[in-house]
Amino acid sequence: MTFDASSLLASFKANEVRADKALKGQQLYVEGVVKKVGKDITGDSYVLLKGDEYGILGVQCSLHDPEEAINLNPGDYIAISGTCKGLLMNVRVGDARIVPTIADLKKEAKAMKGKK
Repeated sequence: MTFDASSLLASFKANEVRADKALKGQQLYVEGVVKKVGKDITGDSYVLLKGDEYGILGVQCSLHDPEEAINLNPGDYIAISGTCKGLLMNVRVGDARIVPTIADLKKEAKAMKGKK
């Protein structure tokens, strides 16, 4: 399932019970703007994607490989693939990996098409 961070957050804010039933435990692909790169209270690395207009809430992605966070900065536009864990202030995505954005995939496909 593919979402931008704001629409994923909006789904949970509109009806958390429905969103949990549809999305919790599912593999998600989420694109968004990096709000923060940090560590949670257990010391695990995460990326927070901006989810609302005020930049307070978002999609918190716990990274499978903490090394992926090293080159990220607030304002970067990225894509994450991971498992939806539900809402706990932010929408949580676990076992997350940074993956190419849809725009990057389209550029790559266009480049490959041009080489044929």
